[in-house]
Amino acid sequence: MQQADFLPPGGQHATPIIAHAALNPGQHAAVTHGEGPILVIAGAGSGKTRTLVHRMAYLIEQGVEPESILLLTFTRRAAQEMLHRAGELTAGELIAAVNE
Repeated sequence: MQQADFLPPGGQHATPIIAHAALNPGQHAAVTHGEGPILVIAGAGSGKTRTLVHRMAYLIEQGVEPESILLLTFTRRAAQEMLHRAGELTAGELIAAVNE
């Protein structure tokens, strides 16, 4: 993929949000999946949260409003970790939407 694939509408990130080196080929395929749902099944410690957070960042870069993205998990601790990672990856863009 070229960096142009990661430019948000009406703007440009200094560096792409999605770090290709942080994703394996399967994770990258899930992150950049086209429109519609995708099912990710993987074992503990395999990078599911990383994949979900990068998918969220990818959708934001493609022009999807953060307010329309729903991230779900089963525990409060996991939810806090997911929001923390999402905030780091998107420079707080998601956290601001959650707090509005």
